Amino acid sequence: SLVAWFDPSYGVYSNSAAKFVAASSQKLTSSATFDPNQDFTVSLWLNAASLPSNEGVFNIGTSTNDVLMHVGGAGGVTIYRGGVSNTVATGIGKVVVGTWANWTITYVASSGLTTIYKNGSSEASGTNTTTPTAKTLVIGFGNTTPCDGSIDSFGFWQRVLTGAEITAQYNAGVGKSYSDLTTAEKVSLVAWYDFATTASLGTDASGNARTLTNTNSVTCDAGIVAGQCAVDDPVYRWYAKNNAAIYAEQATLARRPIYDGTYVTGDGANDIIVVPQFQMTSAMTGNCTVVAVVKR
Repeated sequence: SLVAWFDPSYGVYSNSAAKFVAASSQKLTSSATFDPNQDFTVSLWLNAASLPSNEGVFNIGTSTNDVLMHVGGAGGVTIYRGGVSNTVATGIGKVVVGTWANWTITYVASSGLTTIYKNGSSEASGTNTTTPTAKTLVIGFGNTTPCDGSIDSFGFWQRVLTGAEITAQYNAGVGKSYSDLTTAEKVSLVAWYDFATTASLGTDASGNARTLTNTNSVTCDAGIVAGQCAVDDPVYRWYAKNNAAIYAEQATLARRPIYDGTYVTGDGANDIIVVPQFQMTSAMTGNCTVVAVVKR
């Protein structure tokens, strides 16, 4: 008659994202170089908090003379490569305030073909063989325009992902964390950022040590991608080991307990995690037993 068993060694997930406030000019920057003149792919999730007239999402370099992902006030996405006259752009209305979407940018060096994908589907493409010189990666900022919104699961590959791999990054709308990537998907992966906690926003999960520097106090917010918790991650969802249809969760980031590798630990004040399938009502009858191991 066991209905649910929650074991901290199983099914503990986090889903945080990097939150950028445009008014604070926040950004995450790598001092390591990223080469935009070879084949490459960038994949990320974006949730815009607003649509100012100019919004930079990422920049490989320091200006529009390099490689820049830009969102305009009407929700169109533009990729600049080597100057404002060298662009590939989607139609308007592609970025919707308050809605997560997966964006993938590919570049084929031999032809100069740049393609923009949204949620696994091609939105626009164009050819440009300009060779930018600056190669520093900046996330949450482009040229002089900051991002206003949240970014999750940012990956950079030194190859062009296949159509199937691009669809796999969208993953039916739930995305992937680094731990979800297959061995094949990690081939030529240069850097991957899960943005799991404010303290670890700059951590390169790929192990390639391309650490990001946090400028002007970028913080975490609730993300789109639910990946398995690492130590010190806030717990978004915890699945029952004996029944995957039952889970405990907390949608509000500030109220999430922390996974310490052995236990799920609350702060004793505001942290709480709820099993929605077990909402108690006055109509519930019958015997039940609840067992928990608590460490104070």
